[in-house]
Amino acid sequence: MRNTGLVEMPLGTPLKTFVYDIGEGAVAGRAIKSVQTGGPSGGCIPIEMFDTPVDYESLAQLGSIMGSGGMVIMDEENCMVDVARYFIEFTHSESCGKCIPCRVGLNKSLRILNRLTEAPGPCITWNFWTS
Repeated sequence: MRNTGLVEMPLGTPLKTFVYDIGEGAVAGRAIKSVQTGGPSGGCIPIEMFDTPVDYESLAQLGSIMGSGGMVIMDEENCMVDVARYFIEFTHSESCGKCIPCRVGLNKSLRILNRLTEAPGPCITWNFWTS
């Protein structure tokens, strides 16, 4: 983003206002790919949905959350698999591990994403689901 910082906007402001009007788009002429909302437990919203108003209900309909209101903007240079691995790694390390979805699911997800991001080439033939 060309312009980063803390701003206060009314609920219902479209995502594109944050990205293009306030943030002034990506640096070096790169294309914006998505916005991640709601911290590590949130979701990535693709550019095709930037007309979405930023409020609790609208973000939930997209599978994301408001969280504390923070946003991370990804451009064409960001690998979405790396982004997913980064956030899964964070939630894995912060989880108390008392419930099965976190204890088992995050561990399995992190192992799969680590293998994907550490793969030696574009063609991956490992069976991620059984190891």
